[in-house]
Amino acid sequence: MSTFLVEDFPKPVKEPNETDEAYFLRKSEYWLERCDVGFLVFLCEGNNDGVGQELRHLCDNLVDRVWRHTVLVEKKCYGTRLISGLLERFDRLLGQAFFTSDIDLCDLAYGRFPDYVRKLYYQIRNREPFW
Repeated sequence: MSTFLVEDFPKPVKEPNETDEAYFLRKSEYWLERCDVGFLVFLCEGNNDGVGQELRHLCDNLVDRVWRHTVLVEKKCYGTRLISGLLERFDRLLGQAFFTSDIDLCDLAYGRFPDYVRKLYYQIRNREPFW
């Protein structure tokens, strides 16, 4: 089995008159719709607007893909009420964990990956044939 990051694949092409903001939004939505497993990471330092928008798009528009994602939140990081509400609403489907260091973050992601592979296998094995 191979693992790839978003950066390993060709990016969507920016349209000639597309603003940077519109392009980055379209790129985020493009990858959310295509990833097998997603990790949305909220950090205490820095701007979490982009990852917050991705979480909102996922929960609003891609509900059938929510179970494939985990939200990883740096401890002592207090998000917005919107983020807290989404995490509460999708608690049963959306994995959630807290980390304190880069090593802790990597360990959490690595530890959760086998669960996603099992769920994905079960989903594929039990779906209706398309022919």
